[in-house]
Amino acid sequence: MDIQSFDISGIRDHWDEIRKNLAVDNPDYELSRDEIIERGLTGERIYKRKVQAAHIELIPDPASDRGPDAIRVLADSIHVGYISRNNTEQVKELMYKGDTHGFKLEADGGEYHLVRRHVDANGETVYTMTVDESLPDGRICRDLDQGRRGNEAASEKESSGILSSLAGLFKKK
Repeated sequence: MDIQSFDISGIRDHWDEIRKNLAVDNPDYELSRDEIIERGLTGERIYKRKVQAAHIELIPDPASDRGPDAIRVLADSIHVGYISRNNTEQVKELMYKGDTHGFKLEADGGEYHLVRRHVDANGETVYTMTVDESLPDGRICRDLDQGRRGNEAASEKESSGILSSLAGLFKKK
């Protein structure tokens, strides 16, 4: 699978609003240690809440304190952060082409469960479950192969009207 991913910076500044407006309870968080092992989720963080967003918008924001190349990321109209500086040129090129369909928000942070597998001094496999908390992190991602498989036709029509109208801001001179 060919995945395209761009990091979001500043997501921590917006985390309270993200959790309030985009997060839902994760039913897997209630799984017992044994159920986590049975489902093959050992070694994976199972967050208490999952962030879900249906629509991603990328908005040029040259007036922000992030500089003239800043690109604001909105998820279901909620400001979640900015495209990280090391990705802005790639994203501006996609915006110029109108190729901004199919992005999904991947964001996590906060309380989670983690079941770890290790071998003790006697050579026995031991599973331990911990509860911890992590700092928020996020990215936008899309499956580039999805359009090729015919599951999602990639067209300029699917691009946000806002993105299409703003693409001219990044036109190469």
